[in-house]
Amino acid sequence: MDDIYKNAHIMTKNICQEYGDVDYKTQFKLCLAYLSDKNINKRIKEILQEVKVSEDEARLLEKVEYYYKNLFQSDENLKFRIWKRGDKKRVYLSASYILDKPYIDLINHKLFDKKECSVCGGEIGLLGNRKLEDGNLCKECAAKLSPWFSDRRQSTVAEIQEQLTYREANQAKVSSFRTTRTLGERTKVLLDEDAGLFMVTSARNWEEANPDVLSFSDVTGCKLDIDERRTEIEYRDKDGERQSFNPKRYAYSYDFYIVINVNNPYFSEIRFQLNSSSVDNDEETLLDGPDAMRRPRGGLRAKAGGMGGGSL
Repeated sequence: MDDIYKNAHIMTKNICQEYGDVDYKTQFKLCLAYLSDKNINKRIKEILQEVKVSEDEARLLEKVEYYYKNLFQSDENLKFRIWKRGDKKRVYLSASYILDKPYIDLINHKLFDKKECSVCGGEIGLLGNRKLEDGNLCKECAAKLSPWFSDRRQSTVAEIQEQLTYREANQAKVSSFRTTRTLGERTKVLLDEDAGLFMVTSARNWEEANPDVLSFSDVTGCKLDIDERRTEIEYRDKDGERQSFNPKRYAYSYDFYIVINVNNPYFSEIRFQLNSSSVDNDEETLLDGPDAMRRPRGGLRAKAGGMGGGSL
């Protein structure tokens, strides 16, 4: 894919140099689409040579291959093996990153990719697999993991089983939790000061969400994180085309997060957003011309509860 982008830039530069008055962004999109279609058509021809299928069936196989390569983040092409018996017609798929034996039913145009959860043994649907380092995890088991856990793909089956045991024990702590103080409005920090415990959750049904119950002594630090995003301010020229200012101008927006560092075997931090929507000065990002004044659509926007401010 990186080669396609590189070649699209080269093609766009050549066109701009040859014809001069060409919008680079628009031309780049056209070149990218052209090269993508060209690559797809090339792969379809290769599939037609590899296995005896119709052109429509080859296009279906190319789409399935694209799905698997993106799912496993691999550039390796699939290998196809056709199977026929009576009125049945299948194409079996294989690659170094596929452990099972998925196949496509060419009669019904359906993909069959049967997997079993390495934890509970249940069947995993086509889009329900959550990869582990040495196995598969169904979405039902994945939903039981801590919401602050982020290393699932690097975890073994044994480590996931250990965490699920911890999560079952946590359920009893949630049942006995007695809130003495609540901090926050959307995502709440709930304190049980008598027991020296706390949990962080946005769920209304605690029993169902099973938020991690931690001790005050588990906290190792706390900080405020600010995420800054910028959007380029452009203007329309006399032909109605979007143009950049020189030097470029930007409108900024901000999100605010609290990060609680904790000592826990399955996660090291709890990070949650304070504001319910981004804070900005609501500035127009597309002006009527190069000499147009920058127009705020209003004062400083801060929709989070308890946060406010004047205009920038």
